[in-house]
Parts: sequence; structure tokens; C-alpha cells
Amino acid sequence: MPGGRRSLFPTVPLRDALIIAETIWEQNGGNPMRRITIFDVLNRQPESSSSRNLITSSGNYNLTEGSYKAELIKLMDIGRRIVEYEDNQAKLDAVLGVETFRAFFERYKDTTVPSQAAAKDFLITLGITGKSASTFLNVVMKNGKEVGLIQELSGKERIVSENFAREVLNGNRTEQDITDKPIIKTAAEESETSDDLPEPTEKVRRKNDNPSLHIDIQIHISSDAKPEQIEQIF
Repeated sequence: MPGGRRSLFPTVPLRDALIIAETIWEQNGGNPMRRITIFDVLNRQPESSSSRNLITSSGNYNLTEGSYKAELIKLMDIGRRIVEYEDNQAKLDAVLGVETFRAFFERYKDTTVPSQAAAKDFLITLGITGKSASTFLNVVMKNGKEVGLIQELSGKERIVSENFAREVLNGNRTEQDITDKPIIKTAAEESETSDDLPEPTEKVRRKNDNPSLHIDIQIHISSDAKPEQIEQIF
């Protein structure tokens, strides 16, 4: 963030931080806007800790330029792409533009989401500890789901690569590609499929249409016939 020390990570999820850029776009056509006016529109106290966090986080994501002490807040290119053009790729750029977020997603790409205990061990290497680690994990998880870096695959949440996420955002990956599950037909669908079986061939029809012959022979034997006479008949 120009004019000040950049934080290790935004303490506000991207979706919430966008309110600053959205206000500048909607209220002033994307032109620089006085910080006090922004918070007046939002009905917030400009000097409150939550307002300062919003401005700082917006700067961390490169959505806007100007600290919580600046008179004017300016809309940056990434912020404009999101609020004016609804560019989802720009959202991904905003998240991965934060060095610690990128490090987290690179560390765990192509694996299931780590437990908090394991993730906090890794965050120590980034200089993030204690309550800050819990805040980081809360924000990074929300951001991952927002921009498609966290997907539910085979019933488990997994962290996918940047390229995979971009392909999904571009529509080059379908839900079938993501889940990678075989298509299993239900019993009802199987029954419907049986109705589509081909008609029997003419040869089969002729074979089935051949007439059959049944002969019924009745033999009447007199009640006074001798056993040797009956044996001769059969």
C-alpha cells in the first residue's frame, strides 16, 4: 500500500473489502473519492478500527490506493476490473497478489485442505503466529472458495492449482471434469435405456414367425381289454 507499511495479509476477506471499490465506482464513476465521504455513504465512522481495516485490506488486495489516513482513495486497475467489468479473473489476481496467500495456496495445492494445527505450523515460516494465524486461516479459506482455489472434490475440500482455477473461471472445465466421477445410471434410467434397444432383424423375425405344429392323439381302450392288448398298443 503506497505511503505506508504493507501488512502481511488483509484481515478482511476480499468480498467484504470490495465495498470500498464498489462505493467509489457507484458513487463517483470510478474517480478518486474522499475517504471521509466514502464512509459517510457507508454510514460508518471513518476513524473506527473496522473502517481502517477495510481501507488497509482494500489496499492489500490492490483494489484501491490510499491509506486509512489519506484524504483521497483511488480505484486501482484490479479493483476497476472487478467492479466495472465483473472480471472473476481479477478477483483471483487480487487474492494471489497477496504474497502470504499465494504462499499458502502454493504450499497446499493439489492436496486436501490442511488441519488448522498443521496450517499454523506452516504459517510460522511466514511470520504469522497466535491470533493472527487464526485470522489468516479464516480469511484465506473464504477467499479460496470465492475465487475457486478451494473446490469440493470427491466429497472433500481440496486446494487446486492456479491454472485449474483459471480454467474453471473461463468455463474450460466442467463440473464433470472437477468431480472426475463416472456416470452411474439409476435403475429408472436403465429401464428407459432398454426402450431404446434396436428392433430385431428381418432374419430373426422370420425365425420367430415360423408356424408350429401340435398333434393331439386320443386313444380309447375298452374296459375289458386284456393287459397284453394294452402293451401292444403302446
